[in-house]
Amino acid sequence: MSSEKTYNYLKYIIWPLFALVLLPSNLKAIVIGIVFLSLLLFRFKNKFYLNKKFFITNGLFFFFLTLTLIYSSNLGYGIKKLSTMSSLVVFPFMFSLLRKEERNYLFSNLDTYLKTYIFSIFILNAGLFIWFWATNYTFDEMLIHFATAIDKDAGKFNIHPIYISIHCALAIIFSAFLLFKNQKTLSLVSLLLIDAGLLSFILLYSKKGPIIALVLVLTLLVLSQKNINITRPYLMGVFTFILLIATIPKTREKFYEIIAMENLQEGKASSTNIRYSIYTKSLEVIEEAPVLGYGIGDYNERLFKAYYESENYILQKGRYNSHNQILSFLLIGGIVLMIVFMGYLTLNFLYAIRLDNKFFIAVMLFYFLNMLTENILEREDGVIFFALFLNLFSLNSLFEKLPEINNKKVLV
Repeated sequence: MSSEKTYNYLKYIIWPLFALVLLPSNLKAIVIGIVFLSLLLFRFKNKFYLNKKFFITNGLFFFFLTLTLIYSSNLGYGIKKLSTMSSLVVFPFMFSLLRKEERNYLFSNLDTYLKTYIFSIFILNAGLFIWFWATNYTFDEMLIHFATAIDKDAGKFNIHPIYISIHCALAIIFSAFLLFKNQKTLSLVSLLLIDAGLLSFILLYSKKGPIIALVLVLTLLVLSQKNINITRPYLMGVFTFILLIATIPKTREKFYEIIAMENLQEGKASSTNIRYSIYTKSLEVIEEAPVLGYGIGDYNERLFKAYYESENYILQKGRYNSHNQILSFLLIGGIVLMIVFMGYLTLNFLYAIRLDNKFFIAVMLFYFLNMLTENILEREDGVIFFALFLNLFSLNSLFEKLPEINNKKVLV
């Protein structure tokens, strides 16, 4: 196979991963499996190679996660959870198969991949909105019920508003990276229009965590450019966005909950108060097994038991997970697993800082902020894309100098 054909083959192997969000839940794993097998075939045809350091750094955490099965009594549940979280080892292995020149080629096509993801997220949101508007609701009803409809009534395309909000916010961050580069007028206008649409959907979903993370991360990313021509219009845009949040009753009430946070037994059953009570109960459970936790098979059941012991009807009925990824890993594997996980993130973060990889830093920070309010690595819609983006963007951070493509350094 000629060098040009080899690289084109590689380009099209990876491409479908950035449109996964458009697929129904039962097809996502099939497509990832096809990409995985195609990469293996590609590797065997072009001399086998495995970057062991990369694979160990980004895949070791899943090994420790698997070890907690040893002291889990509910093996069936544990295996099911590991299957859901398997992207944490599948993607490190897939990307560790790539040689340096192959990785460089992937990054030379990064704009295409990011545009594919951005456009896919917009199509998903717009498509679902138009479908429900045409078949079930009036426009005014859509403004009220859309977030519930996509979670309950979209069949194989069901997605929780939190996770589609995270997708929208990530797409906006990716578009910022593209806008910072010299884009043609048509591309620039298209990206800005798509961003406006995605921001409208984010306001419609009214999920505090993704909104706060987006504003913080995007602000840091814009300020890091040290360009007044970018900073000034951005700050005006942020002011307008915050004004919209303050004037729309649904979003205003959501953010007011943060100020008026109370325990469920003392206040109303708002999402913020429910989380406060969950965190309180999770910490009590963690204190009983702080070193090794309860195992991947038993951790949620132990938390549910604590809800029943507390006689809190809302927590009992909801059977909520910990709604915080760090707390969840403490429940699963105690301090040991939490240290391994934080080491995994910290190592990637430090390498990104060393190479001034601002975009990768922004993506990692965005995910970490969302982990403080959601168990995003325990849901398919969260873990697949976290593993994809972290491993892709860390290819040129871990153990490598930044390559040069067309005499320009790659910053992701």
